Amino acid sequence: MSSTSTRVQPVENARFEVKQGKDQKWYWHLWSSSDIVADGGQGYATKEKAVQGIKTVQRVGSHAPIAFTDV
Repeated sequence: MSSTSTRVQPVENARFEVKQGKDQKWYWHLWSSSDIVADGGQGYATKEKAVQGIKTVQRVGSHAPIAFTDV
């Protein structure tokens, strides 16, 4: 496995969106302009848990290296 480091640049118009699905679970998406670029990958039982997932991504995501693995 190898990794590379890239300088993180701020993105204009980026935002997290939290919404409740028809299944009553909470979901988040990270938007850049009009495109979803990431999501929580699961439904959360509460809105607070969804926000906690976003805060985790905000805290560690900008410092995480890109890793390539062999399949």
